[in-house]
Amino acid sequence: MRFLTTIILLILMTGCLYAQVSNVRVQQRTDGNFMVDIYYDFINPQGYDNEIAVEASNDNGATWDLECASITGDVGEGISAGSDKHIEWDFYADNPNTSGSQFKVRVLCYYYDTMTGNDGTVYKTVKIGDQWWMAENLRETQYRNLDGIPEITNTSVWGGLETGARCVYDNEESNGDIYGYLYNWYAVNHPSNIAPSGWHVATDGDWSELATYLDMGSPSYEYNTYSEWEDQGAKLAGRVDLWEGNSMLSNPNFNVSRFTAVAGGYRNSVGSFVDNDIIARIWTASSYNLAEVWIRVVNCWGDFTRSSMFKEYGQSVRLVKD
Repeated sequence: MRFLTTIILLILMTGCLYAQVSNVRVQQRTDGNFMVDIYYDFINPQGYDNEIAVEASNDNGATWDLECASITGDVGEGISAGSDKHIEWDFYADNPNTSGSQFKVRVLCYYYDTMTGNDGTVYKTVKIGDQWWMAENLRETQYRNLDGIPEITNTSVWGGLETGARCVYDNEESNGDIYGYLYNWYAVNHPSNIAPSGWHVATDGDWSELATYLDMGSPSYEYNTYSEWEDQGAKLAGRVDLWEGNSMLSNPNFNVSRFTAVAGGYRNSVGSFVDNDIIARIWTASSYNLAEVWIRVVNCWGDFTRSSMFKEYGQSVRLVKD
């Protein structure tokens, strides 16, 4: 077993989705036990629910995949505001054979709120950059004017619809609670509005802003149909239990955004349910042509894709705050 050959130099780097963490100080103890103390100041003037996380790099920030699971103290959900918040990290327990002098640590702060839908359903929301996004898939049963969104279970009926409809994967009601509902485009684009006041179905431009903030690919690719960014989808994917097992689940960027995309599958134009646990397909509010609409896709291999899809399909929906 090879021990650390140098005192760990932990260089301050603060990274917050909503910048309320400051004055981060990191130091390794000198008693030989390889414990690392991380101190920071935290303000939360709007009283949002929050989550504090720690990431570490041993290559000067080129990657952030250094194990930092053995952490205790002021970390996790529901951290109260204050100065000199303290996290203890058992570096050696996580990285027994790691040495070097290019270590960095960053403290991440995620802010959460809630949004109430048209039918009274309460959703978790997360602030990512300058945007507030739903942190779960939509499962609305009503439009903003309180008219119901018809649930269509009949396979032969689904593909012929030109009116708004919803369903749950495999027509199993429990899947609605887990993955949200699947909607056709006619529901997404209904004049009575599937989004509650103050929110809207995310546009292609909203997604571009999110992708740019999360550094998910060259902006030029945003205008190319079917362009993919390998492994970038891990930043959006969440809930390891809702994805088919593969390397994406161990990707150090898995759900770094707290967007928490889940593999809810989709319903095709002949009414069949496809690819649950394999793919997340989410409508945008932006048309591609008369028959198709822009969508965003995350698959179980971690690819993030901008594609287009026919309006008869049933897919997930995410809202963003106006």
